[in-house]
Amino acid sequence: MLEQFRKKEEGPDYNKLMSAISNDMLAYGPMEEEYIKLLGYMERLDALSRQKKSLLSRVSPDTMAIVLGNLAVVALIIMYEQKHVMSKNGLGMLLKTKTPPNV
Repeated sequence: MLEQFRKKEEGPDYNKLMSAISNDMLAYGPMEEEYIKLLGYMERLDALSRQKKSLLSRVSPDTMAIVLGNLAVVALIIMYEQKHVMSKNGLGMLLKTKTPPNV
C-alpha cells in the first residue's frame, strides 16, 4: 500500500546488467581472457548495487531530528490546548522536511 509513495529508482537496472554479463560469461570458458574481464565487471556491479541499496535504506540524521522536533511541537500544542485556546498560528512552528539531493 505504501509502495505508491516511494520514489521510483532511476538509473541502470543492476540485475539486468548482471544477468547479461553472466550470459556472456557462459558463452566463454573460465580459462578465457574475456571471462576474467566479465568477472571483474560483475564484481564492480555487485559493489555498486550494494552501495545504492545502503544509501536508499538509511534515514538522514537531519531528517530524523526534524521529525522528532515536529512530534515534540505537536505534543506541546496538544498539551497547551487542553487548558487554553490556541489559534491556528501554532502550527507555523512546525519545520518543513527537506528532500535529499538526488544520488
